[in-house]
Amino acid sequence: MSKCLLVVLLVAAACSKKDDAPKAPVLGATPFVAGADTCGKAIDHVVKLQSDMMSGFPEDEAAKITLVMNKVGAAMAASCRETQWSKEATDCIQAIKNVQEAEQCDGKLTPAQKAASDKASAAAVDAVERTEHAGSALP
Repeated sequence: MSKCLLVVLLVAAACSKKDDAPKAPVLGATPFVAGADTCGKAIDHVVKLQSDMMSGFPEDEAAKITLVMNKVGAAMAASCRETQWSKEATDCIQAIKNVQEAEQCDGKLTPAQKAASDKASAAAVDAVERTEHAGSALP
């Protein structure tokens, strides 16, 4: 599990605001699907766990986190396929019950797989940030 993804997930957990007011659904959010292969299923599981943590988030925060997670999820699924993660690694990821358990799967990746996953995740986050800044009028 990439440190970048874990950081995104843990930040989302730490920022969680619980209140009893019902929240509107995230506009434009669609379920993320990385694919039906083992990589896709593993990453879909992580994205679902993260999505489940967003209950109670303000709509704009949830929308931004969803966008980042979809981009990071797609990047990680591609990295998983390209570097051929082991069944042991993808099974480990699919077995976690919460995002805090994701770190236990780090040892299932080779150093090269982990580096590629971290690089892909960071590039996905950077791409989202560049898109956001391109749309704003920065001096």
